[in-house]
Amino acid sequence: MIEKLHKDEKGRKILVNSKTNTGYLIQDKDEKKYRLFSNRYILSIILFVLFANFVKNIFVSCVIVALFLIALEYTYRSKFLPSLTTFKNMKAIKKVSHIDLIVEQGNKNKCLYLSILYLILGILIIVNGIISKVDLNIMIANTIISIGSIYFAYINFIAFTKIK
Repeated sequence: MIEKLHKDEKGRKILVNSKTNTGYLIQDKDEKKYRLFSNRYILSIILFVLFANFVKNIFVSCVIVALFLIALEYTYRSKFLPSLTTFKNMKAIKKVSHIDLIVEQGNKNKCLYLSILYLILGILIIVNGIISKVDLNIMIANTIISIGSIYFAYINFIAFTKIK
């Protein structure tokens, strides 16, 4: 299911399933849950790298992450989406970017702090891999997480500059 966040003609945030043209209204009270669920795959990758660094058993790490991802996916599909207001035959008008969502919140200090923390995380995860002398595969995963973390730092910094 391909889902993208859009704004309708009334300015409401609508999550649109492009296969079924079904829209789900994301209200302010649902926004934090939506962010968690929209980042479920990234969170799983981060969890895998963390477990792989500390547990040292790839199989155990994979099982734990698979259970985590299955639980998040099940909760998203069976509990979160059905709890939202739905619209049939939804035609999206304007896509909403991740930066726009952050800017809309208007919390400049939070953006700056997140930029700094994501940058620090990106650096520390590489340093931890070097100090721990982890396997090459884990170091590659650490590098991917580090790049993602630096990307999120960049997004939050751009949002920081756009907030008035």
